[in-house]
Amino acid sequence: MIARGLRRCLHGRKGAAAFEFAIVASVFIALILGMIELGLLWWTRNALQLAAELTARCDALGSCADPSGFAAAQAGQWGLTGAVSHISITIPGQCHGITTASGKFVMVQMESGYWADLPPPFSGMTLQVSACYPVVS
Repeated sequence: MIARGLRRCLHGRKGAAAFEFAIVASVFIALILGMIELGLLWWTRNALQLAAELTARCDALGSCADPSGFAAAQAGQWGLTGAVSHISITIPGQCHGITTASGKFVMVQMESGYWADLPPPFSGMTLQVSACYPVVS
């Protein structure tokens, strides 16, 4: 009797579509969520890069009274209020191997702990960006 019920269950097709959908949907949902997280990571990095570039330009042209505050404000305009954990502004002689006639650059480096809740291999990621702008004077 048990063998007959097992045989009938193995050859039945009533729940096959639901079972296949459960397998495919779980993989599909995981892929969609992964793409959303990757998009957020990419967007955050680009917003930080733009804030660093604008801060370097503002400081090199002398139109910023407080470059660190300007950088935080720029990041805040992109929705990253409080996400910037470190801002460093230096004036090196060259930037990424490039020199200018004045011999000075304004280099802005920004760090942000990535704020999305990623699984353990990716948790605790830190985004780092840097931007340079030549000092004309």
